[in-house]
Amino acid sequence: MDLKQALGVLSKSSPYAVSTERSQPSTELDKLKNYLYIETQIEKDFKNAVENISDHKIVFLCGSSGDGKSEIMTRFSQNEVFAHIDFHLDATHSYDPKLDAIATLDNTFGAYKLSNRPLVVGINLGMMANYAKEGAKEHDDIKNAMQLHIDKGQNSINIAFVSFEEHKYSKFCFKESKPYSEFAFGFMQKLTKKSTPDCSNPFWDLMVKSQTTKQDLRIVSNFKLLHIQAVQETIVELLMKARLGKDQFLTARALLDFLYSLLVSEDYLFDSLFTNRNNELATKIESFDPTLIRSEKLDNLVLTLKLSLDNPEFFAYQNNLEEFGVTNITRPASFIRLFYILRNADLGNNFHTQFSNEFNNHLLFDYSNVLLAHQSYSGQPDEVAKNTINDFYKHTLFSALWRYINRSAPELKSKQFLIAKENNILFATELKLQVNWNLVAAYRSEDLMSFDALIKVNEKPIEPALSINMNLFELLQRLNLGYRPNKYDKNCVLLLDELVDKIKLEMALSNTLVIVDEATAYEAERDGNIIEMTE
Repeated sequence: MDLKQALGVLSKSSPYAVSTERSQPSTELDKLKNYLYIETQIEKDFKNAVENISDHKIVFLCGSSGDGKSEIMTRFSQNEVFAHIDFHLDATHSYDPKLDAIATLDNTFGAYKLSNRPLVVGINLGMMANYAKEGAKEHDDIKNAMQLHIDKGQNSINIAFVSFEEHKYSKFCFKESKPYSEFAFGFMQKLTKKSTPDCSNPFWDLMVKSQTTKQDLRIVSNFKLLHIQAVQETIVELLMKARLGKDQFLTARALLDFLYSLLVSEDYLFDSLFTNRNNELATKIESFDPTLIRSEKLDNLVLTLKLSLDNPEFFAYQNNLEEFGVTNITRPASFIRLFYILRNADLGNNFHTQFSNEFNNHLLFDYSNVLLAHQSYSGQPDEVAKNTINDFYKHTLFSALWRYINRSAPELKSKQFLIAKENNILFATELKLQVNWNLVAAYRSEDLMSFDALIKVNEKPIEPALSINMNLFELLQRLNLGYRPNKYDKNCVLLLDELVDKIKLEMALSNTLVIVDEATAYEAERDGNIIEMTE
């Protein structure tokens, strides 16, 4: 077996992509797959639920397609320790051509009720919702338990749910405001770990064998690049951006197929990371291609490479790259992508590090800081979280709202918000925007996809709160730099307009009216039925 064949177990087209109860003897590919297996927290919790299952109880393992339910279910169903339990591995399938999935579940639950054995079922959340509506009436107790879990995430007395959708099982989190994925990091490290006398990695051994025999050298180079921790960190960061900015889910199967496509590509990993369209994850990452960045330093690099200007330091660096089998790169775009994935790595004379600052995009870091501050602030003395929150509202959210509402009247002063513009005369009012600290202190969420902006306008709480995802967060930052939204910002603008409409309701109730013509500003203040105007 060679390295390329071994890596085939990662491909979604491989028969090993979905675990089944095979009766055939274990093969070399089975051993490779078993080597790569990583026990996750959800499996530990599922194991605890199954080990403590009582007679005549049901445990559901639920989630989305490709998240690893079949792998976990197969391992437990084939374990003799759990021979007293009935397992229904995949509730989306029927094992009888005469029955659909709903009828199959009806029969499964019917047999369960006639036995004294506990039951464990692997089920997609979509299928669960369908069964809760369409299942047989005689199983209303199970259907009601399903609906309760869907609506409120709760368990019933004799029915427990372990769900991949719970936030504590999320594939991503932030550690010190940096993207982190225990599963993705753990898998890449295990896949590319260097063999030692105490622990042999069959994939590493096959890589060394291919390197020695000069077989599949491009795959060898990509494997060695993926071995670098900084490259793994870059990949996790890109996957996190795809999750937050493109709403792209990361399942175990999708990640494995993504890594397979990177490793066996005809291009080097740093190119295929942004140009490979044969994978769902890759198509969402291409918009983060560092070659789209415009900066003087990167433009000068492109010019230097195209003109083949003499640069001894760069030539020495190219020799360093040969250690990884990276040779004969001719396109400037390839070097930019290479320098991007290596920006935090130590390699040779580190020529690439002089461009590291060009790739610094603070959006993800800024977003995570504000999100984590909202999730951690409890009203107790916490100056770091409070200052982060206060700075965001004052210098990002409130200033962006002022610019957005006053985009046709930039001459208005701070705290003045435009009501109308007629014949070059501005009608505005003064508003006091504040953080609703009481609601921030009570805010409880583990969601990474968004956080709630909790504000008061003229001391009145604005509800419901504005949900700020990373895309809207970026739009707020860009508004403060003078950006004008366009059709591509439609989804974010709709969210922003909902908040603006609520603010305008408070503007209509204001007692202060500011009138500005070409030369003079007047302020009118209402006190009951009396209106006083001052210049």
